[in-house]
Amino acid sequence: MSIVSLVVPLVLGIVIGNIDKELGSFILTGMPFMIFALGFSAGHGINLLDSVRAGFSGVVMAILYYILVFVPMFFVERKVFKRAGHSAPAISTIAGLSASVPMLMASNYPKLMAYGPSAIAIVTISSIVSPYLSKKLYNKNHANKK
Repeated sequence: MSIVSLVVPLVLGIVIGNIDKELGSFILTGMPFMIFALGFSAGHGINLLDSVRAGFSGVVMAILYYILVFVPMFFVERKVFKRAGHSAPAISTIAGLSASVPMLMASNYPKLMAYGPSAIAIVTISSIVSPYLSKKLYNKNHANKK
């Protein structure tokens, strides 16, 4: 049901925005409120103690995630697209809605419950590290241009 409650409004928004541009523009003005509400709905299910309990394995998994996801995205952004590279860490975060996915999957398939805390640790760590890394790369890039 959680998936349906996310997909149906998304599809309706796409359809309405493409059929009636004026109504789509009107609905767009509610976007800041919706992001605020989405933050509450995604955040209510995150237990930070699970992230702490995951401990070392959660940190190792988060580091591996950054090596496997951030590094290739950063390389492509810098070398292929010839851009500054500060977008890669910003979009490499796993935070947001994905914070609820590990436990959602575990509730539907109980054998995955043992992996829930480690997966939540990755989400939590990336939600802290990614914005910091993005800002650091952005500042470094703009300091070199001055």
